[in-house]
Order: sequence, then C-alpha cells, then structure tokens
Amino acid sequence: MEEFENLMNNIGKINLNGLNLGYIGARSLMHISDDEYVNVVYDICKSFRDFYETTAKKYREGVSREINLDAAKMLQDRADKISKLIQNEKMYKEKAKRLLTFLENLYLSSNKKSIDEEITPFSVENGKVKIPDGSVAHATSLSQLAGISKGGLLASEWFGELEFACEGRFCCFLSKVSQTNVSAILERRIAKLYFDTNSPIAKLLFSMDFFAYEKVKADNPDYVEKMFLPEVIELFETIIEPLSPSGTNMYKSSRTASWIAIPGGIPSQLVKGIMLSSKEGRKLDELVENCCLLFPKAVVFDETYTVLRMPELIGESDDKKIR
Repeated sequence: MEEFENLMNNIGKINLNGLNLGYIGARSLMHISDDEYVNVVYDICKSFRDFYETTAKKYREGVSREINLDAAKMLQDRADKISKLIQNEKMYKEKAKRLLTFLENLYLSSNKKSIDEEITPFSVENGKVKIPDGSVAHATSLSQLAGISKGGLLASEWFGELEFACEGRFCCFLSKVSQTNVSAILERRIAKLYFDTNSPIAKLLFSMDFFAYEKVKADNPDYVEKMFLPEVIELFETIIEPLSPSGTNMYKSSRTASWIAIPGGIPSQLVKGIMLSSKEGRKLDELVENCCLLFPKAVVFDETYTVLRMPELIGESDDKKIR
C-alpha cells in the first residue's frame, strides 16, 4: 500500500543524542526508556491513527478505488483502539516509559544472569549434531557475530532504528527449525545461530513471543492471561502491537508461521550452536576459531551438521577439534 510505505519512510529513523549505554562494535546502544524515545513512540501511534482514519474514509467513499467497507471497518477499528490508548497524552507517556523501563531492565538483567546460565547442549551422534524439532535459530552475516557476542541478539530500536517492516517493533526475530526443514545449503558469509530454550532465562524470554501472543489472542483469548505475564501483555498492548500492524497476522502465513518475535533481545550466552558454510574454504578454520572465542558455550558445525568444534566448556582440549 503506497500510503503505508510513505508513512514508514517518514518515521523510519530516530535521532537520539546523549542516550548512550555503550558501544557494540561501532554502534551506540541507546536507552530505550529515555523520554525522547517515549515521545517518538507516542508520535508514531498518532501517525498510525491518522493514517488508519484517513485510509478508512477513502475505502468508505471509494476514493480512487472501489468501495471496501470491510477494509474500512478494520482500519477504523484500529484507529479507534489507538485513539482510546493515547487519548490522555501524559498518562500514555508515563505508561510507555514504565513499560520501556521494564523492557530495558529485562534486557540488562537477563544479559547479566545468563553469564552463569547452564544451557542444554545439542546431542552429537557419529560426529553430527542432532537438531530437535522446535529448535530456535537466527541467520546473520558473519560481520555481525562480534556485535551479537557482546550484546546479544537485539532489537534494532536499541540502536535508534525502528524495525522497518512494522512486524515486531522493539523485538528481535528468530524462527523455529528442525533437522528436516533446515536448508542443507548455507551461503558464504552467513552463520546460523541456535539458541537454548530450556534454561530459566531462556524459558522466560521465549514465553514472551509477540507472534504467539497474537495467535493466542485470536484463537483462544481466554488463555492469554494464563500464558503471558501481566507486564508482558501490557507491553504488547501499549507499545508493540500499536507500532507493529504487520505482525498481527504472521501466524496465518505458512512462510512466517514459524517466526518468533522476542521483546528486547536474547543474551549471547544462550547461543548453543553455530552453523557455518563449508563453502568458506580455507577461511573456515579461522572462522571456527573465532566463533569458539565469541560463543564459548556453542558447538560449531557445517551445513551437513558435521561437528567442526565442540564448545570450550565440554571435554578436554584434545577432544574439542573433531575435523
């Protein structure tokens, strides 16, 4: 939709100064709970509300297209929901600040606690890693590994950049995989990171999946309060859902049904496996060594699941190198 694309081009960047939490590589890490960020969140909500109302009116009146009353009703309902949410600007901003502070503290505390967190390693049979169904992974470029190692897998908003597709603002993205549905071909300069989901911190974070929340809310609304913490529901309803209209139906598409959106980020200490491409050739040994330094709890393997190096924390040094 052209109007939607134009809207996103206008609010796709955030200019924040003096909010530095430190650096990950060359990128400054922002305080997402700062008042300036809260103001941006409020302004985006207003922009979406105005966009929904204007577009709904066009659909009702058939301006430049045929009349579509169903689409008009859907858009007007969204506009009314946001209007109710932000009708008192002061109260909304206070609430948004409290929730973004909760999200920031969640990231900082989980990152700290995960250092000593024990993770469940992949089983290895005959020199090959076994990937259980429902394993969680994220594909990234090799150039991003050092940054992820230092700060975890983070939402782009930590760096002052709004997630452009509006699928899960203030969230990082992963997907559920298995041994049978992982592509056997991994391109050069790409790594796939596999995350632990069994440790206490991992269970807490992965219980906050925004896409799963939208599915439960649509299919079994009575279970929402049983499956999600009150603070998480409030975060979804106040900030993430209003700012992420493209993410409300992700579970309906076969292409995106396996995707996961976790608010804030996932600590790097929860990385339990790294898949590298054997196409890296002579550089592969160097990449394996680098991955072992960056992610000491992870087993490194190639796209055929052949183990390249066991984690530093498992076994004696003579047993670590398999290949």
